[in-house]
Amino acid sequence: MTGIEIKGNRNVGYNIKEYYKTLAPAEIERVSYLADDLKLIANKRQIKTFLDMGAGRGAMSAYVILQFPESFGTLVDIVPQNTLLKFLPNIEKRYEIFKWPCKEHLVGRQFDLVLSIDVLEHIPNYKKTLLDLFQYVKENAYLYIQTPSNYPSPNFSTIGIWKNRISSLFGKNNPSTHAHHGLSCKSIYDACKNDFDAIVAAEDYVVNDKVLCNFKPRTHLLLKKKIKNENN
Repeated sequence: MTGIEIKGNRNVGYNIKEYYKTLAPAEIERVSYLADDLKLIANKRQIKTFLDMGAGRGAMSAYVILQFPESFGTLVDIVPQNTLLKFLPNIEKRYEIFKWPCKEHLVGRQFDLVLSIDVLEHIPNYKKTLLDLFQYVKENAYLYIQTPSNYPSPNFSTIGIWKNRISSLFGKNNPSTHAHHGLSCKSIYDACKNDFDAIVAAEDYVVNDKVLCNFKPRTHLLLKKKIKNENN
């Protein structure tokens, strides 16, 4: 990764150094991947609307707002945290926040970019969630996914993960913990490849017990939604 690169925009009124100070180490890792991957589309399509599904504190949304000056973000989380103004001042009119479930606010809407960052590993039936996300992506627009890769996390025991996955069968999944240690790039791409082409589909591995990234192994995909054939 080449690190975080943020374009200047006088209308945003942000302080880059202060923005960096607000990020936790895990957020810096995620934003770094996001920054590198979105560089590949920065000059190809203007991101005017984006959906951050599982926005957390909003660090990833803040980066998108900085990189795409005309963008407007829709942030969704089980526990929405209106902390974007701590990242960036003077952006009150550039985002909205909803508490999940909020399908009434999303019905019929589609976006230039949909983000799912460190969400799918918390969901037992992640493939169904992916299918739900597909409907929010415009044709020829982008779906961006990050998860821990399929490698045991020191923060979540295997026993705990299986207990959470089993409890989900009875509707008692705890969304604050993992239902999977992580997800492989192949498993996610296989669920998306009929509807999306891959611009990035990558996974950082552990080799000889050494983690080859700063925080933990990551799966990250930048996918472009296919245009439907009107003859089909």
